Amino acid sequence: MVWKRLNDHGKNWRHVYKAMTLMEYLIKTGSERVAQQCRENIYAVQTLKDFQYIDRDGKDQGVNVREKAKQLVTLLKDEERLREERIHALKTKEKMAQTSSGADPEQAWPQSSGEEDLQLQLALAMSKEEAEQEERLRRGDDLRLQMAIEESKREKPKSEESTLMELSAVDPWGAPAATTVGSAGPSPPPTVPAPSASGPWGTAPTDPWGMLAFYYLSFTSTELQILNR
Repeated sequence: MVWKRLNDHGKNWRHVYKAMTLMEYLIKTGSERVAQQCRENIYAVQTLKDFQYIDRDGKDQGVNVREKAKQLVTLLKDEERLREERIHALKTKEKMAQTSSGADPEQAWPQSSGEEDLQLQLALAMSKEEAEQEERLRRGDDLRLQMAIEESKREKPKSEESTLMELSAVDPWGAPAATTVGSAGPSPPPTVPAPSASGPWGTAPTDPWGMLAFYYLSFTSTELQILNR
């Protein structure tokens, strides 16, 4: 990340300056391998001695980057000075650790302007590290929230579809569901009731002409002669 920031330019001069400040802190207080790697890639720092940027107010902001680049190049080329700076920086770091653990604050007070500058760099680096850690935690929370929202969106259509299927299977009038065609035999044809043999008042219908013929045949010949007169 530090090397990536060193490649910024123009209006991002603050990124470059902060990256070099962090690099100086790591060179002085970190592993010797850090200083070795910086010496191997010293050309990346040397190019920053020509950094140029003038803001809208006409102020040359590139001078901050150029001065810091010169200091780092000088420090990396002088191994004896680098060794002394590392010893001094490690002692300062130890003092700050004692201060944070409740030791006498007078012992951790900077004894020179160089030590004060180093303490400032250390505080800036620690603050930057804490800010980056908080940012990572925030991004992790945002990612988990987004995943939960997406999961909720995927489950909602399934729930609605299941509810619709259940509602469609219920008859709102309470009638049983119709049987499926083919699951039972064909329905028998409707039976038409036979006409009733009785009249509307429950008695058998009578034929008036049949009754008249019956009575006519039962008369005697004498009675018929009387009727015909």
